[in-house]
Parts: sequence; C-alpha cells; structure tokens
Amino acid sequence: MYSNSKTNTSNMKNNTKKNNNKKEGVKLTISEIKKLDKNNKLKENQIKKLSEHSIHHTKTHIKKMINLMVNDKMSFTKSHNETMKKVGK
Repeated sequence: MYSNSKTNTSNMKNNTKKNNNKKEGVKLTISEIKKLDKNNKLKENQIKKLSEHSIHHTKTHIKKMINLMVNDKMSFTKSHNETMKKVGK
C-alpha cells in the first residue's frame, strides 16, 4: 500500500510537469473572426473551424488564413499550409 501511494505521487508530479510545458493559445471568438472577415465572405462552418484553430495559432496566422480563403478562394487546408510557410505559427 505504501509503495502505491509513492507511485501515485510521482505520477501526479509527472502529469503536472507535462501540463506546465504545454502552451495553450487563446481562442478567438466567432465575433472576433467575423470582424477580421471584413467582407463577410466566410461561411459559418469556416468561421467555427477558424475559431477552434485559433487555439493553436497566432492572430496573425488566422488573419493570413482568412485573407487567403476570401481573396484567393483557397480551402482551409491549403490556406493553412501556405500560411505556415509564410507566417509560421
């Protein structure tokens, strides 16, 4: 029994370390993404997907993706790949 409690404690410490190393982004709200899409050309599903995507990427990354999706009529995946090359995360 004593050895199990030590194991549980060390597991808790390891989990804490893992969580501290993880960088979490700030999720842009749907209204914030709509403001970035000045011409209102994005579809609702694209806006929702960008909102979820924003957790992992910077606002500059999201702006560039919106620009490519609206102006160059790129898909979500193509605009993401292009943005990763030009802007990064």
